[in-house]
Amino acid sequence: MSSSSDRQLLVLDSAGAYQRPADLMIMSLMLIAAVSLVANEKNKTITFISINALCVSIVAMTLSLVSQLLGSNMGLVGCLAILIIYLFCVFFKETQKVINGVDFYLSKVLLNRKGNFWLAAIKLVLSLFLVFSLLVTLFDIPFDMLRITGYGSGEASSVNSRFAIIKKNFIDQLAYNPIFGHSEVETLLNTKGEYIHSFVLSLATHTGLIGLILFGLMMFFVYRERLRGTNLAGGQTFSLFRISIILFILLLGSFFTFYAWMPFWFALGLFGFSRHT
Repeated sequence: MSSSSDRQLLVLDSAGAYQRPADLMIMSLMLIAAVSLVANEKNKTITFISINALCVSIVAMTLSLVSQLLGSNMGLVGCLAILIIYLFCVFFKETQKVINGVDFYLSKVLLNRKGNFWLAAIKLVLSLFLVFSLLVTLFDIPFDMLRITGYGSGEASSVNSRFAIIKKNFIDQLAYNPIFGHSEVETLLNTKGEYIHSFVLSLATHTGLIGLILFGLMMFFVYRERLRGTNLAGGQTFSLFRISIILFILLLGSFFTFYAWMPFWFALGLFGFSRHT
């Protein structure tokens, strides 16, 4: 904080490459939350679970603030979303009611007739928003100093720039080799650095239709063989957490990141392919 600018919440001596430490924060928090859930299965007392959740929350809030000091909106959104998913899985008993037996499907979680899933999600988001607002007020942190608000411009510049690149370059980069793609297509088309900032769309431009099909097959088998099973360390809560994290990371990456985005592949290895017995 002592190295931040007077006009904006950003460290003055940042050497760039700010997304790399933000990616490390997201991966670290995923691992911390996963270990916490497994520990909760070993000690199911409300005191232990509450202290555990408090520690994870403090870590997540700290990482979110540090990500803004570095100028990364991805770190902020990623860490807060992982925290929401973690707390949702830990404290909302309604989530357990939609899991049927050993296997559960997305339709049972998202479209259950009683609406418990979405009601719980709304209550949790509103609660965290209230706590966050109180903290911002308590520490007197103005929103116009954060990068997420464009440092007072009211414009999400990081979002706008990504969509501008997609609008400008996606068709040209895809047309270069739609079947196999090309790993340096943006350089070959004299748009170096303007690669497509979307996980799925960059798969299309850089690995082509073949890459998209292989990726789709991989995700199908990951879901079918790993994410539906609940006979894992952490039980049903951990099973719900792991599928929620992978879906969120994929969704976030589909709008804002390149297909080589490390947090997605880390999450896939931690939650998709590893065996927890």
